[in-house]
Amino acid sequence: MPPPWNIQRLVLIGYRGAGKTTIGRELARRLSWKYLSTDRMIEESAGMSIAEMVRRFGWPAFREQEARVARELQSARQVVIDCGGGIIEQEQNMHYLNAGAFTVWVDAELPLLLKRIASDPERPLLSESNPWEDLEKNYRRRLPLYRKYSHFYVDTTHATVEKICETILQRFNQHER
Repeated sequence: MPPPWNIQRLVLIGYRGAGKTTIGRELARRLSWKYLSTDRMIEESAGMSIAEMVRRFGWPAFREQEARVARELQSARQVVIDCGGGIIEQEQNMHYLNAGAFTVWVDAELPLLLKRIASDPERPLLSESNPWEDLEKNYRRRLPLYRKYSHFYVDTTHATVEKICETILQRFNQHER
């Protein structure tokens, strides 16, 4: 998907544990833009963690809140948006987020994603009781959507945050002006 010419925001998509939060914060700092996290916005609005929300109300309730946040962000300017890993599963979310945005798919090798996810107890499993099966099943299902909605791809497996940000900003600056 070609990036838009009139870029108003930088959107990071990818599976949880890929490094979107770390990269997003650094990109926002370098651009002197605001950093926003769809997951943090949902947690602040709900007054609870995503894990608690999913335990109490289920994934559909969380996805409703995610869609609300995507709608709210469609008019955001000069922001770096770190999106939850499943935001791409609802086409309308990406319609809102991709308009006027440069969207980067942040990725990593599956064993590294599993290691990062396993170290964070606040990341609930999506569909399986086994973490590896959950990761593999959901990652593979989302893969075509990450490809479809991104303008640029970065792999965080072996690169430093500094190098990743330089690469993203170089490509971003080619299209932004």
